[in-house]
Amino acid sequence: MWLICISVDHSDLKQTPVFCQLNSAAKEEQLQNFKCLSAIISSLRYLAVTGQAIRGKEHKGGNLMELLEERSMDIPGLRQWIGKRSSWLSCDVQNEIIEIMAHRVLRSSCEEIRKSPFFSLIVDSSTDVSRQEQLSIIIR
Repeated sequence: MWLICISVDHSDLKQTPVFCQLNSAAKEEQLQNFKCLSAIISSLRYLAVTGQAIRGKEHKGGNLMELLEERSMDIPGLRQWIGKRSSWLSCDVQNEIIEIMAHRVLRSSCEEIRKSPFFSLIVDSSTDVSRQEQLSIIIR
């Protein structure tokens, strides 16, 4: 039978445990991810509200990428985050974020209409130059 003795320095045990260090690193990464994702969402909202095009002819171009490039000067780590997580800038994700925003506007409008004692509805349609039917709905 072999007996192995290991001396342990108890001063090392008073340091921060590894899982706490990993947990705080994960929290910092989550905070950075939240800031970068918030920048993407607010940029999409700005482009949608102002009626500007989001994408250009190519996936890497367009107003969204230009705006995020400009904002990366103020938001540290945004450029690297976009490089690592380009899937957040895919067309499908952009469309889904815009759809979520549209549903929120629709829900808030419906809630305002429900609270109002009176409202009016105006519906008008016309055909545009490309012979597409354009329908506009106005709620007052």
